[in-house]
Amino acid sequence: MSLALYLRMLRARLTGTVYTEALAKEVAPLGIRAVILEVGGVSTDFGAPRDGEQMAAPDTKPSADYEGLWGEMLHNYVTDIEVNKPNDINKICRATIDLIKGEGLAKGRKWPVRVAIGPDTTALMRQKCREQMELCDEWEDLADSVIKDDWTGVISPYMMNTCSMK
Repeated sequence: MSLALYLRMLRARLTGTVYTEALAKEVAPLGIRAVILEVGGVSTDFGAPRDGEQMAAPDTKPSADYEGLWGEMLHNYVTDIEVNKPNDINKICRATIDLIKGEGLAKGRKWPVRVAIGPDTTALMRQKCREQMELCDEWEDLADSVIKDDWTGVISPYMMNTCSMK
């Protein structure tokens, strides 16, 4: 898979997250469920050469300012990310079906708006949460510097509930 395609997929994934979380809240009263499956790395032949062709670099080349970064990212993808994908596609399929049907490891659990599938995804989600908490702590003084003088100190319970993933 080319780096450009990978980055496009990542952008679509991030955009889909916001919409799916909102959709899940909106359609839940109608008995409709929505879920974000955060699936980790899986080795496939998606980017493999076809019909004896050699694997070629993507047709698109970055500007001169990004050539070093492009090469580094491509190298790291091939030598690190691609070779360290921990997940089995067949097990992912079974886990996904169990989740949808509420069977196996999903039995008796409340429907999630987001679920990690794979240890790499769980690690990345935890890392992101820790980093976001660090940002909140580091910049809380700036966030609090804009409070109205007459604010009661109560965050809207409705807003907190609406924005919650639960």
